[in-house]
Amino acid sequence: MSGSRGGGAGRDGGTGGRGSMTWLAMALVGLPLVVGCRRHGPNEEIVAGPATLTVENQNFPDYDVYVITEAGQRLRLGIATGHSTATMEIPRSVVDGGSAHLHFLADPVGGRAAEVGEDVVVNPGDQIQLTIAPY
Repeated sequence: MSGSRGGGAGRDGGTGGRGSMTWLAMALVGLPLVVGCRRHGPNEEIVAGPATLTVENQNFPDYDVYVITEAGQRLRLGIATGHSTATMEIPRSVVDGGSAHLHFLADPVGGRAAEVGEDVVVNPGDQIQLTIAPY
Protein backbone atom coordinates (compact mmCIF):
# COMPACT_ATOMS: atom_id res chain seq x y z
CA MET A 1 0.00 0.00 0.00
CA SER A 2 1.38 3.38 -0.91
CA GLY A 3 1.32 6.46 1.36
CA SER A 4 -0.66 8.74 -0.95
CA ARG A 5 -4.41 9.26 -0.69
CA GLY A 6 -7.04 10.30 -3.19
CA GLY A 7 -5.40 9.23 -6.43
CA GLY A 8 -2.79 12.03 -6.55
CA ALA A 9 0.71 11.39 -7.72
CA GLY A 10 2.17 11.60 -4.22
CA ARG A 11 5.47 13.27 -3.31
CA ASP A 12 7.21 12.46 -6.52
CA GLY A 13 4.48 13.73 -8.89
CA GLY A 14 4.05 17.16 -7.22
CA THR A 15 0.23 17.28 -7.26
CA GLY A 16 -1.99 17.18 -4.23
CA GLY A 17 0.90 17.18 -1.77
CA ARG A 18 1.16 19.11 1.47
CA GLY A 19 3.74 21.51 0.01
CA SER A 20 1.41 22.73 -2.72
CA MET A 21 -1.38 23.35 -0.17
CA THR A 22 1.01 25.43 1.96
CA TRP A 23 2.05 27.44 -1.10
CA LEU A 24 -1.59 28.04 -2.04
CA ALA A 25 -2.45 29.20 1.49
CA MET A 26 0.49 31.62 1.50
CA ALA A 27 -0.49 32.99 -1.89
CA LEU A 28 -4.08 33.59 -0.81
CA VAL A 29 -3.00 35.31 2.43
CA GLY A 30 -0.62 37.65 0.58
CA LEU A 31 -3.05 38.56 -2.22
CA PRO A 32 -5.08 41.20 -0.31
CA LEU A 33 -1.85 42.93 0.75
CA VAL A 34 -0.64 43.21 -2.83
CA VAL A 35 -4.00 44.42 -4.15
CA GLY A 36 -4.39 47.04 -1.40
CA CYS A 37 -0.95 48.62 -1.81
CA ARG A 38 -1.30 50.62 -5.04
CA ARG A 39 0.69 53.82 -5.29
CA HIS A 40 -0.07 56.84 -7.43
CA GLY A 41 2.43 57.37 -10.20
CA PRO A 42 4.36 60.64 -10.57
CA ASN A 43 2.04 61.87 -13.35
CA GLU A 44 -1.22 60.98 -11.60
CA GLU A 45 -3.12 63.68 -9.74
CA ILE A 46 -5.59 63.16 -6.94
CA VAL A 47 -8.62 65.03 -8.20
CA ALA A 48 -10.48 67.11 -5.61
CA GLY A 49 -14.20 67.58 -5.88
CA PRO A 50 -15.71 70.86 -6.95
CA ALA A 51 -15.46 73.92 -4.72
CA THR A 52 -18.84 74.97 -3.35
CA LEU A 53 -20.39 78.08 -1.84
CA THR A 54 -23.12 77.72 0.77
CA VAL A 55 -25.17 80.87 1.24
CA GLU A 56 -27.28 81.22 4.37
CA ASN A 57 -29.78 83.99 3.70
CA GLN A 58 -31.14 85.16 7.06
CA ASN A 59 -32.76 88.16 5.40
CA PHE A 60 -36.18 88.45 3.75
CA PRO A 61 -35.21 89.51 0.16
CA ASP A 62 -33.88 87.05 -2.42
CA TYR A 63 -30.27 87.58 -3.54
CA ASP A 64 -28.52 86.78 -6.83
CA VAL A 65 -25.10 85.33 -5.99
CA TYR A 66 -22.05 86.04 -8.14
CA VAL A 67 -18.35 85.19 -8.11
CA ILE A 68 -15.91 87.79 -9.41
CA THR A 69 -12.51 86.51 -10.55
CA GLU A 70 -9.16 88.29 -10.22
CA ALA A 71 -9.52 89.27 -13.89
CA GLY A 72 -12.84 90.97 -13.10
CA GLN A 73 -15.09 88.39 -14.75
CA ARG A 74 -18.50 88.25 -13.02
CA LEU A 75 -20.26 84.86 -13.09
CA ARG A 76 -23.72 84.23 -11.64
CA LEU A 77 -23.74 81.15 -9.38
CA GLY A 78 -27.43 81.10 -8.47
CA ILE A 79 -30.06 82.59 -6.20
CA ALA A 80 -30.36 82.55 -2.42
CA THR A 81 -34.03 82.91 -1.57
CA GLY A 82 -35.11 84.69 1.61
CA HIS A 83 -34.77 82.81 4.91
CA SER A 84 -33.13 79.75 3.33
CA THR A 85 -29.78 78.12 2.65
CA ALA A 86 -28.52 77.33 -0.85
CA THR A 87 -25.37 75.49 -1.98
CA MET A 88 -23.84 76.43 -5.32
CA GLU A 89 -20.97 74.88 -7.24
CA ILE A 90 -18.13 77.22 -8.14
CA PRO A 91 -17.12 76.56 -11.77
CA ARG A 92 -13.98 74.44 -11.99
CA SER A 93 -12.53 76.84 -14.55
CA VAL A 94 -12.48 79.56 -11.88
CA VAL A 95 -10.45 77.55 -9.32
CA ASP A 96 -8.50 75.25 -11.65
CA GLY A 97 -4.78 75.31 -11.12
CA GLY A 98 -4.74 75.98 -7.39
CA SER A 99 -5.50 78.96 -5.19
CA ALA A 100 -7.81 81.57 -6.64
CA HIS A 101 -8.51 84.95 -5.02
CA LEU A 102 -12.24 85.39 -5.53
CA HIS A 103 -14.85 87.93 -4.50
CA PHE A 104 -18.35 86.67 -3.77
CA LEU A 105 -21.20 89.12 -4.20
CA ALA A 106 -24.83 88.77 -3.14
CA ASP A 107 -26.97 91.33 -4.97
CA PRO A 108 -30.58 91.77 -3.80
CA VAL A 109 -33.25 91.00 -6.39
CA GLY A 110 -35.12 94.27 -6.92
CA GLY A 111 -32.24 96.33 -5.49
CA ARG A 112 -33.74 97.53 -2.18
CA ALA A 113 -31.28 95.93 0.26
CA ALA A 114 -27.51 96.45 0.51
CA GLU A 115 -25.11 94.20 -1.40
CA VAL A 116 -23.12 91.67 0.60
CA GLY A 117 -19.56 90.78 -0.44
CA GLU A 118 -16.63 88.68 0.75
CA ASP A 119 -13.05 88.14 -0.54
CA VAL A 120 -11.80 84.55 -0.17
CA VAL A 121 -8.90 82.40 -1.39
CA VAL A 122 -10.43 79.23 -2.87
CA ASN A 123 -8.87 75.88 -3.81
CA PRO A 124 -10.50 72.94 -5.61
CA GLY A 125 -12.67 71.01 -3.13
CA ASP A 126 -13.10 73.92 -0.68
CA GLN A 127 -16.47 74.55 0.96
CA ILE A 128 -17.02 78.28 1.42
CA GLN A 129 -19.83 79.76 3.56
CA LEU A 130 -21.42 83.18 3.14
CA THR A 131 -24.06 84.50 5.54
CA ILE A 132 -26.46 87.28 4.64
CA ALA A 133 -27.44 88.74 8.01
CA PRO A 134 -30.81 90.38 8.64
CA TYR A 135 -30.83 94.15 8.80
